[in-house]
Amino acid sequence: MILFGLILTSALLYAFAAQTVEVQYVQFGDTVSMSCNLTSYHDTAWFRENPLGPPTLVVYSSLRKGDTVYGYQVDPRFTVAFEDRSLTLTITDISKNDLGMYFCLVFVNTELLVGSATVLQGPFWFGFYQSYCTAVGAGLLFMVISVCVVHCKTKEHRQTSLREEERLKTTVIYMPFLSLRRHRKLL
Repeated sequence: MILFGLILTSALLYAFAAQTVEVQYVQFGDTVSMSCNLTSYHDTAWFRENPLGPPTLVVYSSLRKGDTVYGYQVDPRFTVAFEDRSLTLTITDISKNDLGMYFCLVFVNTELLVGSATVLQGPFWFGFYQSYCTAVGAGLLFMVISVCVVHCKTKEHRQTSLREEERLKTTVIYMPFLSLRRHRKLL
């Protein structure tokens, strides 16, 4: 089992390095279909990868005399049909637990081929992402405005301080003359 996991992980890392991933946004309760981009006259396994754990086998099937034969099916909502020379996975009544990345593996003699991946994302991911971006943007805007206000206040304070300093210098310079004139009148 551990050896199978290592082989599967190695195959996935190698395969996904050059693969494109399709993203489908789904609503809970929807039905969604995804095709394996590999010709599947052989045994096909569909896996779901979710960020919290290892890949999970959801369906293992093959085509025998034109009929789909299930070797394993995690849930009756997961069905496979032969369409356009490949086995298409259909999931009915999508729930939160069904979200993740799905990909197919085709076993051809001793070879394991990895098909393209499809990511199912629910509405809360988009809402969360949108809220997150809005919050970050608002935070950045607040910081920029705060820096501008502090800069303007500091600049204004410096100019006021310089004016006050100039006024004090002028007052100090003229004060002795004023006081000297007063003394002369008194004399």
